[in-house]
Amino acid sequence: MAPLRVLMAHSYYRQRGGEDASFEAERDLLRRHGHQVIEFVHHNEDVARSGPLRQASGTIWSRPASNELTRLIEEASPDVVHFQNTFPSMSPATIRAARASGRPVVATLRNFRVTCVNALLFRDGGPCEDCLGKVVPWKGIVHKCYRSRPASAVVAAMDATHHFAGTWEESVDRYIVLSEFQRSKLSKVLPPDRLVLKPNFLYPDPGIGDGDRDFALFVGRVSEEKGLEPLVEAWVQSESRLPLKVVGDGPAMGDVMRASGGSRLIEYLGRLEGSEVLDLLGNAVALVLPSLWYEGFPRVIIEAFAKGTPVVTYDIGTQGEVVDHETTGLVEPFGQPVALVEACQRLGADSRMRRQLGRTARSRFEALYTESINYQRLLEIYEAACA
Repeated sequence: MAPLRVLMAHSYYRQRGGEDASFEAERDLLRRHGHQVIEFVHHNEDVARSGPLRQASGTIWSRPASNELTRLIEEASPDVVHFQNTFPSMSPATIRAARASGRPVVATLRNFRVTCVNALLFRDGGPCEDCLGKVVPWKGIVHKCYRSRPASAVVAAMDATHHFAGTWEESVDRYIVLSEFQRSKLSKVLPPDRLVLKPNFLYPDPGIGDGDRDFALFVGRVSEEKGLEPLVEAWVQSESRLPLKVVGDGPAMGDVMRASGGSRLIEYLGRLEGSEVLDLLGNAVALVLPSLWYEGFPRVIIEAFAKGTPVVTYDIGTQGEVVDHETTGLVEPFGQPVALVEACQRLGADSRMRRQLGRTARSRFEALYTESINYQRLLEIYEAACA
């Protein structure tokens, strides 16, 4: 395709996460290949400065954001409009505005917000599909799945309003999903023929590590659905002498630190820069991913593969699909943190297995998750949307 003018829309989260990094990675990918990217960016910390009623109405249907986007489309005349996150400051009304402009519309789905109030399909410590496929996710209100019952009602109203208005079915030409697992779930609520697969990618290639340090590594937001607290409890109670390094922070950090009881086996490093995380990944015997929810596609898995580091995780969701047992890592029964600890111990004690899994993980990265492969796939999606 000739160079494109792509208008890319994204609402940054109040606490930076993988979705923000993925937006920037795709933006920079297009620019490196000569395409013009026009950014339509909001920051969700701005929402906190408005009153509750304005927050609620803006989450459901933001006329200011829609009008702002319409003006930008008229000025920039993009070939395609690509949405990343619209929650909450933009609202899905901006997607309708893009459709009204007559431009092809692509939307990347990195979570399950179109059918779940908290976007995670997670409740009471494990996966929850009570609202999957429901036009009105009313159980999310009953269970206060997003912060509080009033806040949950606002998100449920947003979902229902745009289902009834036809936003999801009529305003998007192609939805990008990150895994076959995610596609299977979202096909219950969105047109299956518009769900196309394009996983995350990593650029630049960080090169393979040596994996010779004696520690396992957790990287991610420290919150309930990430499953770190039960992992730390199991780690402390085990007879392991293998240390666990924790990179990240979040609302559950206090609980996790209490669970560790001050054990010297658990080392908290806080938030680190990307290069520092990659260095740690290259030296770890394993990345351990104890998530209790259906992850979209954790970028840290690709980072571990690129560094030639095996991944230890549960047989759940995307992570259970992407990590092959005894091929690119070790996949253990869901909800058994002791099994994750033992798997890490096994890799720590068996350098031959660790290196074999690491080589296969690196080969998987080269085959599926490089910039060049992802770029071609993104162009194919844009071409299909434009057609």
